[in-house]
Amino acid sequence: MWKKASAVLVTVLLDTGLAGCTSDDKADGPAPAISVFLAGDVTEQQKQAIETRLRAVPGAVEVTLSTREQAYQRFKELFKDQPELLAQVNPESLPESLVLTVRDRDAFDRAAASPLRTELGQLPGVDDVVFPGKPGDGAVSECVTDLPPLEGVTPNEIWVALADSADETQQQVVVAKLEAFPGVTDVVRETRDQAAEGFQKRYGLDSDKLAELAKLRPELVKPRLRVTLADAAAVAQVTTSDLDDELCRTPWVERVLIPPR
Repeated sequence: MWKKASAVLVTVLLDTGLAGCTSDDKADGPAPAISVFLAGDVTEQQKQAIETRLRAVPGAVEVTLSTREQAYQRFKELFKDQPELLAQVNPESLPESLVLTVRDRDAFDRAAASPLRTELGQLPGVDDVVFPGKPGDGAVSECVTDLPPLEGVTPNEIWVALADSADETQQQVVVAKLEAFPGVTDVVRETRDQAAEGFQKRYGLDSDKLAELAKLRPELVKPRLRVTLADAAAVAQVTTSDLDDELCRTPWVERVLIPPR
């Protein structure tokens, strides 16, 4: 059985074809598409409610449904050189999604900076929400993003993605801040190479697929701190505290990835 966590990573990779741009795009370039992946048991009524919310986004141009079969065809094209991976997947393994196209990059950036991701994630029938690329204005609200439910990642983890330039002393400052927070049981430092190697081994990615992942979700393959929390209560305390904002204001912290609220 194709695990949900692996499917989530695959759909993130597949979304490169929907987005049409990466984090290197300029503000006046084409706007990425916003994808809302639907739960397997989503009802037509729930689907319509999600579509209605997407059409209400300022600057919305079009909302289209991407079926499981369409996702599967993209998957087969993207991974045509990896027969072992193809053998594990069928159309039912991949979720349907509603894809929002907005007017321009400014409209996308405004949507990314708004509570839209959280609002969509709370709607019945929604499994995951993907805003491709890295926001460019450095706002704290954009620094904090949901940690995808990746294979091998416990629900009691948060990741702190660091700048490549962060030196030993700067990293220790962040580690000390994290270790002092109630409920933190472990902080592990990983280099960029260790992060990339982990994804390659876990999902069997070749260098091209890893490069695609790095373009779409650069924070997943950055030098990082993997923080383990004691339990769900500790996770809740982190996600409702000011710790993430405080970390985001640290110059050498680029992203804070937390479990979906």
